[in-house]
Amino acid sequence: MKAVVVGTDYFADRFLYLIKNMGVHAERVSKIPAKLDFDAVFFSGAACTMRNISRSLKEGLHVFSEQILFDSGDVTGFVDYAKRRGLKLYLGSFDIFNPVVRQVMELLKNQDIFGVRLDRIGPVSHSNINLIEDSVLHGIGTLRYILGDKRPVEIQACFSDKAHSQCTLVLKIGDVDGVIYASNKNRYKERTVDVFCRSMRARVDITRQEIYVLDSRNSDINLCEAGVWSFRRYYVKKEEPLKVLIRDFLEKDGNPLDYGFIKGVLRTTFEVKRKFLE
Repeated sequence: MKAVVVGTDYFADRFLYLIKNMGVHAERVSKIPAKLDFDAVFFSGAACTMRNISRSLKEGLHVFSEQILFDSGDVTGFVDYAKRRGLKLYLGSFDIFNPVVRQVMELLKNQDIFGVRLDRIGPVSHSNINLIEDSVLHGIGTLRYILGDKRPVEIQACFSDKAHSQCTLVLKIGDVDGVIYASNKNRYKERTVDVFCRSMRARVDITRQEIYVLDSRNSDINLCEAGVWSFRRYYVKKEEPLKVLIRDFLEKDGNPLDYGFIKGVLRTTFEVKRKFLE
């Protein structure tokens, strides 16, 4: 297999390093080549345009894109095209492939979830994607994956400062109330998800790959109301999500994520852009 990485930022460097360490011939360029004599293409930063993605798919390449820049009116058509051609396509959040996200899904089985909150905090991105779009693309993908893809997503409100350096999204995922808070004013990076259930609360620290659970010691509802709770910390075998994802993308048959899942996240992201940013 031959791969090309298109981009000039941190993710382009990381893509190239990981791909080569998996024994795949790869090279990096700043712009998409005129001739795509490769099997797969990896886009990062400003190269993650719908036009670049669509062109690569039409030339028969598998496509991995760190994000999506909406520069075309056809929001999901290229996803259907990839599915028809049997081409791999991955867009957006790497957090879905974080071991800590996979483990918390096991803890949440059969739980009555009524609320979720996702915080995405970090320094200013050098990408030209809007913070609100980025938060929806990555945040909605993570929350939909944790809660189950079948739940419809409705963005109810969006609050942001004029510079879009921080924002709060209020949403409904099925019957679950949700909030996504994002800020690029911080010098440190933090990614956390809080899941609120009737008998427990789980905090997922995506950055440190740790899970903290506050739950009742007894199934007796009277004891729960009396404040008899226990705090537990779960240790997760740490592994870089991007490494897991790229390995699956390159080595396994089939798409890393369901095509319908990708379409759902794209539709929600585009709706937020249309409703709140235009």
